[in-house]
Parts: sequence; C-alpha cells; structure tokens
Amino acid sequence: MLKLNDKLKEQFKENCIDYNEGMTTLLILYFGLENNNSAMNDRMITQLSVADMLGYDYEKQMYTFPIELFEEEKKGTYDKNHPCLDPGFMRTFIDLFIKKSPRKRVSVTQLSEQMVKLVRDFPDVTQYELIEAAKLHLAEFDDIHCKQPNYFIHKQGEGYNCMAYIERVREGESAKSKDFNPFEDTL
Repeated sequence: MLKLNDKLKEQFKENCIDYNEGMTTLLILYFGLENNNSAMNDRMITQLSVADMLGYDYEKQMYTFPIELFEEEKKGTYDKNHPCLDPGFMRTFIDLFIKKSPRKRVSVTQLSEQMVKLVRDFPDVTQYELIEAAKLHLAEFDDIHCKQPNYFIHKQGEGYNCMAYIERVREGESAKSKDFNPFEDTL
C-alpha cells in the first residue's frame, strides 16, 4: 500500500506552498494526467520547481520528483517463532471452539492470518492467555452465538475481540471461577 511521503508536508510548509494545491499538482504530474486538466496551473509548477520538489528532465521530456511522493508503508514485524503461531497450538485452539460448536470449524491457515496480526500488534500475548480467553468467551455464549476462532482473534470492523478477554484473564478471571448466569442482573 502506498503512503504519501511525510517529508512533502514539511517542504510545503517551509516554502509556504498550499499543501492541497501543491499535492494535487504533484499527483497529476506523477500519474501523467496533466493534458487538458483544469486543476493544473503554471504558477504552482513554478513554485514546486523553485522549492526543489519538482524537476524536469529535458532529455527524456518528463517531470522528475526529487522527493519521492510515496513511501512504502512499513508493516509491523513479528517473531515468526512466537509460540502462538505454532500449528499444533492453533489446532488445539480451534478444537476448543469445535467442541462447543462443530459449525465453528476453521482451518489453521484461516486462523494463522489473524494470529500473525495478533502477535505483531501484541507480542506479549501467551498461549495460556489465549486458551483461557477462549474458554471465557465460550462459557459466556451458546453454540450459535460464540465466534469462530479466527473472528474471536480479530475481525475486520470489530478489531481484536480476544483482547478484552485476555485482559480479564490477566486480572485473574477464569471460566472456572465465574458462574455465567445470563439472568444474574434480574435476580
């Protein structure tokens, strides 16, 4: 995924160039959309050239960009040997959900994508915490409403569902120590 270079903002500010107008011009030129484009103006091209943000190669007859417009978005690194990424552990984790509801079966491959995200963003999570968090979740929900193992870890739009349970485990809560009575507020 491409990300606009943060150095450009600094250059716009230093040279008193309007960021939106300048970026629009640079992007139009970068993608070769300058012909008959109403957003182009010579004044902005001159300002960008004077600020050393835009150049022109007369031999190749093309614009050059002394400051890269895009930088590669850095992906988080993670320990490929993290215990939670062990396929045997992931099968054990999946089996907890299958025992509750056979419909919650997922493959290790489906789960591993979510596990990688988890250990990248929360490298301190342990196998024990994940198992206990899953047990807490499964004790609170019936076989229809419990999550699939991969969605329990992370689901787009919901985030890390497991982290709330992991925090509870870290505070000493366990599925054995808690009586999950859905009517306890009404008694």
